[in-house]
Amino acid sequence: MNELTEEISEMQPSASQNKEAEQAAAAAQIRLMELFEKLFEYAMKNQWEKVMAEYEKKPECHTAKITEDEDTALHLAVSGGKLEVVYSMVEVLDKEKEKDYVSKVLKAKNKKGNTPLHTAATLGNARMYHCMASKAPNLMAERNIKNETPLFLAALFGHKDALLCLYFCYPEEKRGDLCSSRDESGDTVLHAAISGEHFDLAFQIICKYPPLVEAVNIYGLSPLQVLATKTNAFRSGSRLEINLTSIEYEENRTRDAKIPILNSYH
Repeated sequence: MNELTEEISEMQPSASQNKEAEQAAAAAQIRLMELFEKLFEYAMKNQWEKVMAEYEKKPECHTAKITEDEDTALHLAVSGGKLEVVYSMVEVLDKEKEKDYVSKVLKAKNKKGNTPLHTAATLGNARMYHCMASKAPNLMAERNIKNETPLFLAALFGHKDALLCLYFCYPEEKRGDLCSSRDESGDTVLHAAISGEHFDLAFQIICKYPPLVEAVNIYGLSPLQVLATKTNAFRSGSRLEINLTSIEYEENRTRDAKIPILNSYH
């Protein structure tokens, strides 16, 4: 019995060994924090070649939250409009052998729940969108804390090319679900485009997905009713007169008959 007790005692780590392990873990954490601070400093100084040097060597940099808003280095590259840096970062991620690694990193969210693709949606750079969306199409269904998708933000900020890029990167059989998704107020991408007074874009959204003209938000407002509150749409000589007529026409047709989705912008 004593021999068994001694064997078990020998197998258990001693107090000194536990202390050493704790000290090693604390030292590793300090090194990690120093690395993240260095990444942030490089990004703020526009020293992206130094950011990339760390990004290529140390995978822990890929998902590191390096700002108070919990942005990653990729978030900062996107928000800074650094297209070539974004390309390089995505290439680095693509070399990792872990399954779905690119998707995992691209889905990293900041405090607002925004992925790098959400951030790109506010800028309208279609090439940047495509760089990320083509690697992880399911990224377009990710929602921030306001329940907004990247497609929704592209519509809200009036970025037509980016919106169409996102639309066509998404699996065709799921596009209807993506277009009909809603934010926390129940607004669709059509509501968003009209709210942002991007009326030409709104008309193109109707061409791609006519049923949206009947969607109502939590306040009971359809896109046409939101449009009616936009005084700029009704000034004399406005180019929107034909678009308003077209929206009314599509709303009536959608209500009275099943309409196939148009493909004029495919």
